[in-house]
Amino acid sequence: MKTSQMLIALGAILAICVIPSVLSLKCYICNSVTSPTGCGHGSDADEKHIKECSEQAAEDGQNNVEYTLCRKIVTWIDFNVNNNTATERIVRKCGYIESKYDTDCYYRGGFGGRQRVCSCKTDGCNSGFTFRANHILMGAGALMVLIFGTKL
Repeated sequence: MKTSQMLIALGAILAICVIPSVLSLKCYICNSVTSPTGCGHGSDADEKHIKECSEQAAEDGQNNVEYTLCRKIVTWIDFNVNNNTATERIVRKCGYIESKYDTDCYYRGGFGGRQRVCSCKTDGCNSGFTFRANHILMGAGALMVLIFGTKL
């Protein structure tokens, strides 16, 4: 096999390994007010709410935004205030503003309510690109083909 053919094959293998993972950021996208079932805590989140972030971008009119993480926002309204009844609300969505809390949670509060905001960067976490074992093995295999293939 010629070196140019080898490089084309290597490029194709790497593209197959990496591109689908990068382009397929999927998060739970829902609001417990508008979807009272299946948008709750932990395992209560229904798989039907997992969507590509591009769907959220289209709905929000944010087509120029590159979503890089997923968020889960839990809001507690402690007592009736400003026409809101005391309740708990959960919003899951894609995010694009990164901060020191990218893989952590933070709390904030004010008169009548509190919020817990958690961000993460892996599919299904409420989800982004992570190198998985199969990506590393495929990349290593492609590299071996490139190195040892030129010596044959």
